[in-house]
Amino acid sequence: MVFADLRTLLRLPIHDLTGCNLTAGAMLFNLIAGSSVCFFEASEAGLKNGRDRGRRFCTLINDFFPREGEKLPAEDIAETI
Repeated sequence: MVFADLRTLLRLPIHDLTGCNLTAGAMLFNLIAGSSVCFFEASEAGLKNGRDRGRRFCTLINDFFPREGEKLPAEDIAETI
């Protein structure tokens, strides 16, 4: 359901409606952050411990974010995001 909503947002604007760029960007980051908690280095303790989520998010971005054409150094991308 969330992916279908995101797909619709990414198809905008339709007939001169606004593009919802902020909403689509926020949804993408929420999906990435949720995936880093549920799937990346997943464990029962990781679901309960909220203090480790930032590190897992940054590690996920550092390991899998496409860097082609990126002007920032690789080590600064996760912190910037």
